Amino acid sequence: MAHIGRPRATTFQDAENLITSIAEGRSGNEGITWALTLCGDETLIGTIGYYRLKLEHHRGEIGYMLGFEHWGKGLMGEALEAAVACGFERFKFHSIEAVTDPRNTASNKLLERHGFIREGLFKENFFWNGGFQDSAVYSRLAP
Repeated sequence: MAHIGRPRATTFQDAENLITSIAEGRSGNEGITWALTLCGDETLIGTIGYYRLKLEHHRGEIGYMLGFEHWGKGLMGEALEAAVACGFERFKFHSIEAVTDPRNTASNKLLERHGFIREGLFKENFFWNGGFQDSAVYSRLAP
């Protein structure tokens, strides 16, 4: 959560509120989130999904999180490719956007390895945790 820009769920109520928000987004056609698990194990290890859909522009913003004990194993790359394919093939997006903390080098490299291009850097456009933060914007066009 160091690079996410929202508080970590620390209580059952926090988690319940997040799940409710995800469900409302899906039912309102405003987003979709998938749980990530290891094959044969139903334990949640991360999430990936589309947020802030811009359906009139055929564009969706993708976001993801993965438990640190699973970093560096290629799991998020596999999930990212599946979610991108769904975005282009099922949702008919023309482009997919990702907004990152520019200091999150692992996420930025992941996006670049999977065909995302850095389009820009917004300076101090996000207020979080008592300070202004920069945002890097990446995108990938439909094939």
